[in-house]
Amino acid sequence: MKVPTFLLAPLLAFAIGSCSSEPEESIVPGAPDDNELPGQPMDTERDRVGPWTVAEDDNRTRLDSCGLVAVADGNATGITASWSIPGNGSGDTLYRLEVAESKDFSNGYLAFANLKETSYHISQLKPATKYHLRLQAYPAPDGNASVSTETISFAPSEPEIAQVTTTRNRLISVEDIELTIEHGKFSAKWTPPANASGKLEYVVGLHSDEALKDGVDIRLLKEPMVKDWIVEPGLDYWLQVRVVPDPDSTNQSDSDSPPLVKQFHVPGNQLKTPENFKVTTANDNISLSWDPINNNSQNFEYLLMAYINEERSEPFGEYHLNVPRESISSVNQNPRYWFDLQAVPAHGNHSDLASEIVSHFLELPTTTYASPKISTVNLEAIDDPDTPGAIVKISWEGSANGDGQQKYRVEIADDEEFLTGFQDHEEDAGSVGAEIGPLDPGRTYYLRMRAVGPLDDGTRFNSEYSEIKTFVTPGAPPPVEPNE
Repeated sequence: MKVPTFLLAPLLAFAIGSCSSEPEESIVPGAPDDNELPGQPMDTERDRVGPWTVAEDDNRTRLDSCGLVAVADGNATGITASWSIPGNGSGDTLYRLEVAESKDFSNGYLAFANLKETSYHISQLKPATKYHLRLQAYPAPDGNASVSTETISFAPSEPEIAQVTTTRNRLISVEDIELTIEHGKFSAKWTPPANASGKLEYVVGLHSDEALKDGVDIRLLKEPMVKDWIVEPGLDYWLQVRVVPDPDSTNQSDSDSPPLVKQFHVPGNQLKTPENFKVTTANDNISLSWDPINNNSQNFEYLLMAYINEERSEPFGEYHLNVPRESISSVNQNPRYWFDLQAVPAHGNHSDLASEIVSHFLELPTTTYASPKISTVNLEAIDDPDTPGAIVKISWEGSANGDGQQKYRVEIADDEEFLTGFQDHEEDAGSVGAEIGPLDPGRTYYLRMRAVGPLDDGTRFNSEYSEIKTFVTPGAPPPVEPNE
């Protein structure tokens, strides 16, 4: 039965053989075709008969088998068949090779006769398709002057069958990646591979390093394009596109393509640096201000960072502001500050780039209080027989540079180093005297005082101690308790 032409067309187009180009007489029954060439594909009823059958009264010895081996090529559309010269054959032995998609050699049938070499390459086959090959060795026909009578005495060999599946069609890389780059985003489109057999899918990876190790994102696309891919602006990127068969389709013929990588830079709109950055102080507050900027394309904010060391390793505060000013309170706990200010894109803004940083150093004024002066020290006995002892009354002149934030701390001990019997008493800034007691009778005491700054205030420092005053409380000292 004649095979439809549309099934044979891809097989007939480029059949290439390793054989002689000299015309050979057809070895199939029927009239010889003087135009038939070795390895020329044939597709007629007589071609399909072939030299397979040997008459019952044919007493010739069949040629031995050839050990047919078929291997699929890496290009997905070719098969290479190879074999050996029959053990009882010679260099004049001819070969006929048939190939078909069906095991009965009907669908996609193709035959190559008069082959002299022991290998043959068939190209332009279907990828990922199972093929059946059939080979027969036979003696050269009469009329060949180079063929001996001994060779002609042999009958054709038994047909040998081999099977092989062509590899999948290796898709070529995409071509012509065209990029459209804007602030903070890009779009890309490309040409699908021309050798695709079915529907495709595109594995598109975005990387931030040339080695493609730092993946930013990966997308699976059905169309050869991506639109408005939002990325962080001001960086270099590497776009990698690989083509694979669409897993949702029936494409079983293609295999993955090699990846194609394209490098590019995504710019951003550089925000202006805030100008006229000013810092002023008042009491326990710092006021900061600057000129607003207006070259933003989307929402932005001012980022103000405060530090208490020049290395910026100890932050004091972080402020995200919508207006070009800020007031910070409770700042006297540190005498020095470093401020960094910049305009930065707000959340969701992928078009603008942060401005350059403008910095300001501030050292707050500090005060070391002057020592207070003790004016009087008076003792007053306690008029209570059950509580012997005395009360000391002292007065002083306040710190010469007191600012109302200081306190006065009076310290009393029963040794000059203020190590034993220690007690202290604190008065507010407006105080000029104090009463301390009760103190034990008949004992020597030492008294001193100083002005101290507010707790956690790094700008007001304690004064030096005043001169030490010594006094003895009236009465007999209490008895010493025996050691146990």
